[in-house]
Amino acid sequence: MSGPLVYTDTATLPFEILGHIFSHVVGGYPIYLRALFFVCRSWYNAVRYHSVLWTDIRFDGVVANHFDFSTRFSGSLAENYYRCCLAYSGTAPLDVAVESKFLILFRRKESVLHIRNNITLIIKTFLGESGEHALRWRSFNWMIGHAHKDGVNGCLSIFPQMLPRLQTLRMHSLWGAPSRPRFPHCSQLTTVEFYQTHGDPLQDDDFLRVQKLSLGKNTIWFPKDVVLLSRFRNILHLTLYSLSKNVLFHSNSHPIHSQSVSLVHLRTLVLQGIVPKEPVTALRTPSLQEVCFNHPHSFQHLRCPPFTGTVHSIHVTVPEVDGSTQFSVEMESLLSALPALTSVFIPRWLFLQLETTRFELDARTKGLMVIVEDEINHFCLVHRAQYTAYDQCTPT
Repeated sequence: MSGPLVYTDTATLPFEILGHIFSHVVGGYPIYLRALFFVCRSWYNAVRYHSVLWTDIRFDGVVANHFDFSTRFSGSLAENYYRCCLAYSGTAPLDVAVESKFLILFRRKESVLHIRNNITLIIKTFLGESGEHALRWRSFNWMIGHAHKDGVNGCLSIFPQMLPRLQTLRMHSLWGAPSRPRFPHCSQLTTVEFYQTHGDPLQDDDFLRVQKLSLGKNTIWFPKDVVLLSRFRNILHLTLYSLSKNVLFHSNSHPIHSQSVSLVHLRTLVLQGIVPKEPVTALRTPSLQEVCFNHPHSFQHLRCPPFTGTVHSIHVTVPEVDGSTQFSVEMESLLSALPALTSVFIPRWLFLQLETTRFELDARTKGLMVIVEDEINHFCLVHRAQYTAYDQCTPT
């Protein structure tokens, strides 16, 4: 624990235990700690001198409900709150989040305009007068409502040239523009999530540092999304996801078959929602071992040549819906298309369907390990004739 030597009253819990308890109160928002200052001296000390309680620095709808951001930010209660968080956090790494999407729901247009004018000042406060706090940024979540109206270019222009300790970066709705500055250099960047983001948001060498990437879209995927994906050549874990139920790939004038994405180090691929086949089949993944997906649309993707020779494990989390009886047929086809497959994670409802099909016979023949999953987080080992099934259930 950082901070001075602190003694607690005999009638209260020890300093360290109070800090642990209060960490569950915070929930990512140090603003909830304010009332604890006034309980007693022991609680004040525990709140004030546990620096880790103050390391979540957020501007979003939750904090906006506590402060009036529609007036001048400088000298306001909100600015004082943020400066206290930064001071109380000491030298601990900071997890910073700036979200302006909540402004879309604001009814008063004048208030929205004032708040957007304050966003640059808020980020400047998070960075520090001379960039001293930027040296401690460990993660940065930037959820943009409207890139132009939220002054993204102005925000990027005040960033320092480097965020030396940043490891995790999440950007939502940052559209590329020729005159837009790139994000600062991040020498320790390992995890990136881009949603509705394209262009070249990172420095060239930072693309190569990333090991875990999540790339998401709402409704339409474009060839430029595949181009962006190709910049992350050293990733080990890739998640592609869509949030809409109606997803399509808009090829424009760029034929997707001419674009392949070589990810020679990729080990795990996760497909969430409806992901078009174009960005998936463009992948060249000679080291891929594990694939996870939660939508039946992904069955056909995994039968394509880029995956058939290397995948050892698949994790199916498709929910049971009306008309899901055809999934057993899809599983049988998938099993025959993946000769290197050694283990399958499937939900119980699908396993019960497969027991009455050829899948069980094929699984015995291949010595396949089938792990059946329920919502209950227990495993029990069930031995079958010539193959092993791990049944995730309550042991009897």
